[in-house]
Amino acid sequence: MPAFLDRFEEAAKVFQDLLRIRNTADIHACLGIAYQGSEDFPKAISAYMQAKEMGMDDYTVNLNIGHAHFILNDFQRSIQYSEYALALKPGDPVAEYNIARSLLEQGDIPRSIALLKQCSLPAAEHARLFALNFTEPYDPAILLEEHRNWANRQQPTATFSTANPRRQAC
Repeated sequence: MPAFLDRFEEAAKVFQDLLRIRNTADIHACLGIAYQGSEDFPKAISAYMQAKEMGMDDYTVNLNIGHAHFILNDFQRSIQYSEYALALKPGDPVAEYNIARSLLEQGDIPRSIALLKQCSLPAAEHARLFALNFTEPYDPAILLEEHRNWANRQQPTATFSTANPRRQAC
């Protein structure tokens, strides 16, 4: 990644200065992104909430608030804001995935698995296979079958040769 793309603290300072000149929702949202990029999630949430209070109640702001709450282990709020995002963009796989992961963390395994099963993100299938480890009653045969089904759907990523490249033909 180019070095200038990972300068979130500097970006936050620029947006803070800009807010002194022009206090708008979009600048608060950008400040939230800068804080989120520098992994200051409480400040990110605060900036996003200010953007919402100023009228920017869009998909991205809600999704980012949901993600920040997930990182802070506030799974109920993560679900709440991810559901707001999903209402604004029905069928969105990122919002679905975020909700499913929060449900999994809360221990709502059946709802999490159901949502992960319908989600189109590749990571959702991995999370679903992981979640199957926590189903009640636990059935290792079903778990093995699900993993084999997943493996059978995968495309080989490499081929291997059994030829010995050191052996020269005469």
